[in-house]
Amino acid sequence: MGKDSRPGYMMATGIGSLPHCQVEDGVRAVLSAFPELPYWPQLPRRAPEENMYRQFLTGMPGLVERGGSPAVSDWDAFWNELGDLLAKYTAGDHSPGAIPRERAAGLWALADRAGELRGAAAVKGQMTGPVSMGLSLLGPDGRPVLYDPRLMEGLLSLLELKMRWQEEFLRQLHPVTLVFLDEPYLGTLGSAFYAYDASQAREWLQKVLAAARGLTGVHCCANTDWGMLLGLDIDVISFDAYSYFENFALYAPALRQFLARGGCIAWGIVPADGEAIGRESVVSLGERLEEEVAALVAAGLPRERLIRQSLITPSCGLGSLTVEEAEEVLRMTRELSQWARHRFGLAG
Repeated sequence: MGKDSRPGYMMATGIGSLPHCQVEDGVRAVLSAFPELPYWPQLPRRAPEENMYRQFLTGMPGLVERGGSPAVSDWDAFWNELGDLLAKYTAGDHSPGAIPRERAAGLWALADRAGELRGAAAVKGQMTGPVSMGLSLLGPDGRPVLYDPRLMEGLLSLLELKMRWQEEFLRQLHPVTLVFLDEPYLGTLGSAFYAYDASQAREWLQKVLAAARGLTGVHCCANTDWGMLLGLDIDVISFDAYSYFENFALYAPALRQFLARGGCIAWGIVPADGEAIGRESVVSLGERLEEEVAALVAAGLPRERLIRQSLITPSCGLGSLTVEEAEEVLRMTRELSQWARHRFGLAG
């Protein structure tokens, strides 16, 4: 992982959502906090269409609302319209994968300020992953699509189009792109209440990730099967280091292999929680980070490689916070990145 070609070196970036209702305020906050690795902010309070599930279902055949949740209305509409969408895409019309401005205002507003991205190492995007989407989107029978193999196959095809379109869009802004799959529901993996296993999740994730040509990552803000994620063909693994470091550290052998392949660890060590952030400081979080790095080194990870192949982020999206709390998290993330660079000898 070269310093001039890929993100790392304790650079700071964000996860996804912000609570801002004004698009320009959200984009300005991102560019101010993360000039090296900016991302486009999702703004769910601006419009319900920017909810992380509805946002990436644009063009989903037979889509309706059922009990406040997105749902597929009927089989025939789904399969007939999906076939038409895929045929268009195959013929070179990439509009079926597009995310319109009204559903992703932060993405389009970032593009309007593309001139400010020239000094960045990369530009980051994100989209909802197949497991979380499959558990949130309902089928005609009212059950999550994840439990219907045919509907899940169709959903995967749509998410592939979204991945390809977003990456192509971001590449017009910067030659180096990094797109995360956000997977909060991967915390259900292994639960007796959710009937899917790690091999299924891996297959679904890899199918969507394979649609990308640039850098990719997976973010999970819960505890999950980290060994499965570390075995994916991804460049970045993003986890909640504030709450789940001990669980994550259990996978030290897989982490060592991941680093050896050039993988990067995104430390979500700045809590995305208004109460918690009020108890912390850059120094307290820096000391926590230092302790966690030392624990992984003691478990056999090479220190210099680990430090070079790390990012600093909030633990999760910030859409549930107040604007003031969110901007405090952004500030602390930026300053923690600067603190870590000096502490670990990366400054200069």
